Amino acid sequence: MKKTAFAFTLALCLGFAGPALARNTADKAKFRETRAAAERGDADAQVQLASMYANGKGVALDYAQAAVWYRTAADHGYAPAQARLGQMYLEGRSVAQDYAQAATWFRKAAEQGDVFAQHKLGGMYLTGSGVERDKAQAVAWYRKAAEQGDVDAQEMLQHLKAAGWIK
Repeated sequence: MKKTAFAFTLALCLGFAGPALARNTADKAKFRETRAAAERGDADAQVQLASMYANGKGVALDYAQAAVWYRTAADHGYAPAQARLGQMYLEGRSVAQDYAQAATWFRKAAEQGDVFAQHKLGGMYLTGSGVERDKAQAVAWYRKAAEQGDVDAQEMLQHLKAAGWIK
């Protein structure tokens, strides 16, 4: 009876751990491959690497390293990295919370057409977080995001219209 219970328990453990172990091994391999590309200066790989650090995928969770890699790509003008770095400043995740810095990075990405950054920048102008409150700028950035299919921005424009901000 004890041998049967042990065999059953072992089979359960191996059955459940096997796929997780394989995923973890694949994640680590992907991490090594991505890091090599990031170190060669590939901005897309730098953002992927930052995301892996930010999510603990293939590597231990490390927001400080995520910020380093987002910053590396952002400094080279890569909009997705600029938007994510803006989010880190907005949340104060491994960087000092700084709404003005968040707005700066969101603007850089938004001006390149990054819909996430356009939406976030619209919200910052709406609330006056990190920028002077400006209804016209808020509406303009929400419109840009809405034109790219951002449903939340479209809904926000409807709310702003109902509130009388938009004629």
